[in-house]
Amino acid sequence: MNLKPNDILLNTYNNFFTQFPASSVFLLPAFISLEIYKSIKEEVIKYNDENILIINEKDDIDKLTKLAILMPSRITIAFNSDNLITLDSDFDFNNVPYDICCHMPNNISKWFSQSIPLFEAGLIQYCPNVFIEEMHSNKKREDIYLNAIQTNSYSFNRNDATFPNLIDKVMSIEIPYIYDVSLDDFCKIAANNYDILESFKIFFEKELRKIDFNNNNEKLDFELTLKEHLIKIKQIYKKDSLKIIKNLTIGAVTTVVASLFILQDIESIAKVFTGVSGGAGMIHFISTAFDYYIQRMSLREHDCYFLWLFHNDK
Repeated sequence: MNLKPNDILLNTYNNFFTQFPASSVFLLPAFISLEIYKSIKEEVIKYNDENILIINEKDDIDKLTKLAILMPSRITIAFNSDNLITLDSDFDFNNVPYDICCHMPNNISKWFSQSIPLFEAGLIQYCPNVFIEEMHSNKKREDIYLNAIQTNSYSFNRNDATFPNLIDKVMSIEIPYIYDVSLDDFCKIAANNYDILESFKIFFEKELRKIDFNNNNEKLDFELTLKEHLIKIKQIYKKDSLKIIKNLTIGAVTTVVASLFILQDIESIAKVFTGVSGGAGMIHFISTAFDYYIQRMSLREHDCYFLWLFHNDK
């Protein structure tokens, strides 16, 4: 059997909600971690030189998760926390009882639930940070495999010396839009626009390789470059939006709605259409036509279109 870590995670996630009510979601991280741990020990799954990112207790988990999927190679996320969850109890070969414990930040259940689209799309992986503790003693025996990732805390792409600690460095750069949306919305949009994300990652990696992160001017130049790309996309958006309006309206309505389109969004325009025409199906018609046309807009080919997906200043 050759399963992937995400196969185990998603199977456990789906089975969990067939056995337990939604109110028991706080138990979810332990169930997922235990099943993955067992699969590792049984060699049902292997991580095989994955790029491990350990997120610590005081880190911004949402921000690091967003940055993780922007990296050139897939990231496997593990957690390091003072908060410990006992996953299971067992006996070793000497018949000594022990607990299998896992580092798990408080309230991490929400993170798992919100990140499911990323796991489904294969954009990130999860690896439980587990250790074994003998019962009724202070002795801890770190798991041989999982202890190895402890030495790589915050080490992105540990197999690629050209990108040590990249995520940590990128956190010092202001990336437009993506921090303005919830992790829940971010995960859904990213997973539903996989090809657009991949195009952005190619651009992002190429640009990051040019930056000396010890030079603040170079970081500021990169931030400016991103903003300039997005200004250009906004100009294309307005231009192509006006084309849609001209195709959908006539006479004075064209002028009114075209002006609104520049300043507002499609729902506002649809309401104007409904008020002017009284057509009950107009909102659906306009939204459908807009969605169909925007898929063919030239801005989709733009390097930073992925960032534009999160904008809220139409």
